[in-house]
Amino acid sequence: MASAFTVQCPGKVFLFGEYACLDGGPSLLLTLKPFYSLTAKPSPDGKRHLPAFEPASPAGVFLLQHAKDLGGWRLEWGDSGSAAMGTGSSSAQFLLSLAADVRISGRAMPSVESILRLYWDIVGESQGLRPSGADLVAQLLGGPIAVKTRERLEPWSEQMGAEIILAYTGSKIATHEHLKGLAARGFPEKFRAMNDALNAITERALSAWRSRDEFRLGQEMNAHQRELANAKIAPDDFFAKIESLARVPGVLGCKGSGAHGGDCIVLLVRRDSVDGVCARIQNFEYTAIMPEWTEQGLTYRPAKEFSL
Repeated sequence: MASAFTVQCPGKVFLFGEYACLDGGPSLLLTLKPFYSLTAKPSPDGKRHLPAFEPASPAGVFLLQHAKDLGGWRLEWGDSGSAAMGTGSSSAQFLLSLAADVRISGRAMPSVESILRLYWDIVGESQGLRPSGADLVAQLLGGPIAVKTRERLEPWSEQMGAEIILAYTGSKIATHEHLKGLAARGFPEKFRAMNDALNAITERALSAWRSRDEFRLGQEMNAHQRELANAKIAPDDFFAKIESLARVPGVLGCKGSGAHGGDCIVLLVRRDSVDGVCARIQNFEYTAIMPEWTEQGLTYRPAKEFSL
C-alpha cells in the first residue's frame, strides 16, 4: 500500500459573475488561503474510514460510489475553519475526494472537462439549477482566473492603490436551497436581461483587472451589485448590509460574493483607508478579513510535510 499523503486546494471567492455563470456567462474568481485538505493514511485496522461529509453532498455521493477503491484507508478532512466562511468547502470536498481516490487507485487525474461532467452527473437536478462548476475550476487551477476562458490573470499588484478585503456577516443560507428558490422564480429564462447586463459588466471588469485600474474595477463591482439588487436576487436585508458598507469612506466597490444567501461581502478599498474600513466592518458586527490570496491550485504533499 502507498504511503500517506495530503491533497489540498485553496478556497475561492467570486469577484464577478456568480449568477450569470449559471447561464454560461463569464466569471472572475480569486483563490485564497488557508487551504482545504484531505489526508489519506493507511488504516491501522485495515478498514475504510471516511470523513463525515453530508451523504447527499457531491463528495458524499462520490465517496460512496468509490468505496471499494478506499478499503484500508483513512481519509481525514481539514478546513482550518474556512468552511464557516463560505469559501468553497463543498466544492473542495468533492475535488479533494476525487484527487485522493485517483492517487490511491494509481490513475491519472482527469481533465477539467471530465471532472465537471462527473460533478454535474452527481449533482443532477438536486439543487434546482445545475451549478456552474466555476468554483471547482478555480480551486483546481488556482486564481485569479476568468473561468469561462480559463485565462489565468496576473495577481493583484501590491503597487496598486487599493486592497480587496472580505466581510463575513455571520449568517448563511445553504447554496442549494438558494438555487432551488431561483429555479422556482424561473431562473435563468426570466432573468435574461439581468444576465446580459452582468455579462457585459464582467467583461469590463476583466478589462479593468488587466489594466490595473482599481477605480474602474470598483465602479463595475457597484454596477454588478445594482443589477442583482434590481432583480431582487437575494434577501433585502443582505442588500441593505452591502449598501451600508458601500457608503463607508474609502470603499471603491462593494458587492456580495457567491450565492447571495447573506454570508460574504467583498470590498475594494483604497489602501490608505483599509484600517478605517476594517474598523467600520467590525462596528457592523461583521468579521473583517484581509485575505492571503494565492495562485496555487490543487496540489499533493507527503502527509508528514503538511499540518493545519
